[in-house]
Amino acid sequence: MVPNSHILLICPAGVGGVQGFCANLADAFVKAGLRVCVLFEHGGPETQADLPTSAGVQRSVFAYSSFDNPYWVLRRMAKLIASGRFDVVYPNTSAVAYRAIGLLGPGRPVAIGGCTGNNPHDYACNTEFADYLDHVFSVSSQGARVLTQRLADRGLGITIIPHGIKPAEVAPRRSFAGELRLVFAGRFDAGKRLHDVIEVARKLNEHDVPFSLTLAGDGPERPAVERACLTSGIGRKARLLGFISREGVESLMQESHVNLLLSESEGFGLSVLEGMKWGCVPVVTDTCGCIDAMEDGVNGFIVKLGDVERVAELVHQLDRDRALLSRMSASTARTAREDFRTEREVTQHLEILRVAREHHRSRASLTVPWNFEPPSLINHPWVPNWLAHALRRAKDRF
Repeated sequence: MVPNSHILLICPAGVGGVQGFCANLADAFVKAGLRVCVLFEHGGPETQADLPTSAGVQRSVFAYSSFDNPYWVLRRMAKLIASGRFDVVYPNTSAVAYRAIGLLGPGRPVAIGGCTGNNPHDYACNTEFADYLDHVFSVSSQGARVLTQRLADRGLGITIIPHGIKPAEVAPRRSFAGELRLVFAGRFDAGKRLHDVIEVARKLNEHDVPFSLTLAGDGPERPAVERACLTSGIGRKARLLGFISREGVESLMQESHVNLLLSESEGFGLSVLEGMKWGCVPVVTDTCGCIDAMEDGVNGFIVKLGDVERVAELVHQLDRDRALLSRMSASTARTAREDFRTEREVTQHLEILRVAREHHRSRASLTVPWNFEPPSLINHPWVPNWLAHALRRAKDRF
């Protein structure tokens, strides 16, 4: 990639894993001599603040509401991309960005699709707009398998690039005496299955296991989680911190023993690596992409989705056998330090920037602009946004 190339990383607000990925990659690209802008997309009420980035990274916000005519939202995004003279765009999980790139057709910049989540939305965006992409990366092997099936014969390269982290400056030191400290850090939404985490804690409490549970994050499920903590009888053992900074997450992982990620699906699960870095042993479901980083029983545990009984048994085992906990903690930190460094992730992204540019030179001029098909009369391109906005607000009041 040409030094000083201008890169746009688009980041939907409130999506913690994608925000962390964008912030980390932006910082690393700047160090590699590239110009980077992180565009935070705000499409509704936000429950999580945008993550900070380093001083060398340009930040911008693209805001719209559910009252707007989606056509003009897409046109506005397309104009922003075109006028910014970006060499490369990462749409990540933004459906608006994928569509805007499609509207630009052959005049679009190099576009690199990203599968950062193991969910239908990520797969659909990269599949539907494959003709406007020059490469696709997946943060996990399971995501890459799905993309390979969906994009067969489309002439589009797919690369697995797992998340990377900055290694701990000093080897993690921790005490394995006293109560077992459990942690979850992430967005509070239904897909994270936080009620399973609380049920694990309830079972441990029934067996008189000395533990504490810290839940860090925010989102639509927070009120329900607070109620569940009280009704399950673990209220005094659980604390909810709300949204905390990246530095706060680092400190939390340093003091915790076991990281619980029992999600329905995760592209990777960056919080797992953030914990592994400090020797916090992960227990994750087999639907999480971070299983690529794990050897079951060596540097963490992999369980079936919804098997809270098994999770409780494993945590109880670590409480009884603190020597095992210590060995697994050391193995966890070693894996993060040796195999998942930021430098490796950035090197792979720099390589796909080169490959994607070559694809763009040969294919972009042949693409046909995406055809916007309005789902209803009010979404037609000839309806001014001010009129669509006013009509929807009026309808909302009645």
